[in-house]
Parts: sequence; structure tokens; C-alpha cells
Amino acid sequence: MDKQKAYQILRSFVDRIIPVKDREIVVRWLISEKDADAKDAALKDIWKTTDNHADDYLQQSLDSFRQNRMNFTFKNHRSIVTKCIMRYVAILLLPLTVGFTVWWISSCYYSKSNEMIECYVPNGSIKFIVLSDGTNISVNSGTTLLYPKKFTGNTRQVYLSGEAHFEVAKDARHSFIVRVGQLNVQVLGTHFDVNAYSDDDDVTTTLEEGSVKLCDSGRNKVLCILKPNEQVVFNRRKRQYTKYTVDATHYNSWINGGLNFDNQSMDKIISILEHHFNVKIVTDHTLNMEKEYTMNFKPYENIDDVLKVLSALSGGISCKKENRIIKLSRSRKEVDK
Repeated sequence: MDKQKAYQILRSFVDRIIPVKDREIVVRWLISEKDADAKDAALKDIWKTTDNHADDYLQQSLDSFRQNRMNFTFKNHRSIVTKCIMRYVAILLLPLTVGFTVWWISSCYYSKSNEMIECYVPNGSIKFIVLSDGTNISVNSGTTLLYPKKFTGNTRQVYLSGEAHFEVAKDARHSFIVRVGQLNVQVLGTHFDVNAYSDDDDVTTTLEEGSVKLCDSGRNKVLCILKPNEQVVFNRRKRQYTKYTVDATHYNSWINGGLNFDNQSMDKIISILEHHFNVKIVTDHTLNMEKEYTMNFKPYENIDDVLKVLSALSGGISCKKENRIIKLSRSRKEVDK
């Protein structure tokens, strides 16, 4: 396993966005000797992104986390943990107190005082839910959303990995916050879309109406305030963002089953297609994954329709489909040129 893949797994793990059924598998992998070099490199990257300050609230959350989430590790893997505890747990748990994994700690902490509901939508599906405050959320495929059964306190907080469209019920006294790792999207009442899949370094927030404030919680810093038809792409690794002016309606077509790609790279398009159609797409190393395409598809169009258009636009990509696995490569004609 390479460092990038190990980083994605560990980031998803510490952000608590891996489905419940898969978490113990990750813990077993973490404390094993398998992929040791990749894990070491990934954990060093995680460590480098942390701040050097911890407060009492996070320490209290960490204590709860240690007690309620890791007991089975010490109970079932004593011999392994004894050998690996200084190597991995020290590196992984210490950053939990200093801001990198506020998302995970907070979700664990809040779940003790208020019943939390975990909504997981598999690839190829879309789910619509209504929260206790009347907020409507469309949850895209391959997405995990964690939210309280009933909101309490001064804010309304939910936790997201994947993509969801929010129609937030207005409540001037209780801001609504979508937490995505160290990025917080804060609103009072508005319509917006957040795309934050764990296998993508970018978190994309697109505003349709109202206003939203984006904050880097790891640095306790307000990044920017969005106006309608503005979009911010926040890179989680670089901790940098870029703002664009867009047509926001192009980014919510998935709610009704459609797809809009507006100057998006092949790499990004493939990721979206895998989630939307529940397929696995394998690409040839000679393909230009940075090349951008603009395509629009109606809800009734399937993956075969998309592949035909992609092949025609690229002028040199052939597609081979075997059940739910699709292989993309340069056509023989293109290779012979």
C-alpha cells in the first residue's frame, strides 16, 4: 500500500467517517505490522498538520473517547498493542487533543449526551432526510452523515463525509454548522451543497441562496463568507482555499438523478461516476487524468450513455465493461499515432 492510500484511510478513521461496520477492521490494520512504512509516513503527515495547543474541553473529549471507543483494542489485542502502542497510538491519540481530529472527538463527545443518528448512503443511492429543526438534507451516494436525534445547546451541528445538499431551517438564535474535518460551514438559514468525499483532498462548498461562513477550526480562523453563486474549494492537505463564481444550479442536479460536469478533470469525473452508478472504474496509466470535460446528463441516462459521450469527447478513449468494473484506456488507433 502506498503512502497516499494509507493517509486517506487514516484521515477517514480519525475523522470518524468510516462506517461503523468497518472501524474495527481499520483498528486491526493500524496496530498490525502490515504496511508499516506507509502507515509511518502517513501518520507523520498527520502529526505535521496539528497545532501545539490543547484545551480542557478537548482533553475531556479525549478521555471519553479513550474510554468508550478503544476499550476493545486493549481487551482483544493486548499482546499486539503492547508491541505497537508507543509506535502508533502515541502518534495517533496525541494529535486528538490538539485540533486535527476535532470532528471525531466532538462527535464522540456529543454522542454521549445526545443520541446521534448515523446515516450511510451506499453508492448508487440517494436519501432524503428531515432533521428535528425542519432542515431538509439530500444525501448523495457514498456519503456518511452524523446528526443528533434532537438539537440541543446553542448550535445545530452535523458531521459529513461525502456530499449533501442542505436546505437549512431558519433560526437566528442557533447557527447550523456542517463539520467536515477541520472545516466548518456555518449558516443561519440557506441552501447550499457540500462535497467532501474522504478520497478527495478538496472540500467544495457551493452556495445557492443566503450566506455561509467557512472556518478552519484547526486554526480557529474564518476563511471567507460566501454569497449566492459562489463556490469555495478548500484543500485539506495544504489548508488553502480558492473562491470561484459559478452557476450553483449546476452543482445540485444530482438530487434529481442528473449529472453536470462543468470543466471538471477526468480524475474528478471518475470519482463522481463511481459513487453515482456504483461501479469501479480502472484507468490506464497513459490517460491524461487532468484533462477537463463539460458534460450534462439527464436522470434517465445511464453509465453506458456517459461512457459514449466521454469516449466521443476525448477522441481517444476506449471503454470495456465487465459487470460493475469498467476499464478505460487509450484506443488502439490513438496509441498507434
